[in-house]
Amino acid sequence: MTLKADGDISVKELGDNPDRLALLFGSEKGGPSDLFEEASSASVSIPMMSQTESLNVSVSLGIALHERIDRNLAANR
Repeated sequence: MTLKADGDISVKELGDNPDRLALLFGSEKGGPSDLFEEASSASVSIPMMSQTESLNVSVSLGIALHERIDRNLAANR
């Protein structure tokens, strides 16, 4: 899955997906590369306030992993 502003699903849905995932991040300005786009099965968006143009890739990574880890932690309880 690639992360981009106009993704197919919301980042909140990452925790609902039972499959193993590879999350592909691109640059802040250019987004994911064409190669990443072709390799991905879906794209994920992170909702942002209207004034925010983009998120730093490390912030995006933290948000995506936080949503995903909740599912993994719940499975181990």
